[in-house]
Amino acid sequence: MQDACRRAFNACIRSGGLFDAYADIDAVLTDPSTGRMRREFDGDSTLGEPGDGLHPNRAGHAAMARCFFKCLK
Repeated sequence: MQDACRRAFNACIRSGGLFDAYADIDAVLTDPSTGRMRREFDGDSTLGEPGDGLHPNRAGHAAMARCFFKCLK
């Protein structure tokens, strides 16, 4: 249910008309085959603990930053 809502919301944003531009963080962090956070962005890279599937690690934050910078160009 939650994944279906996430996908519907993102499809609405991507369809255009609402915003002039957007940073597609979902596309950056989500594995399209599973609908879950990409494995390389999940997990605590500092302590080596498993992730919660919601909060990205340092690599995920870096990927989000690259996405934002791409949008600014």
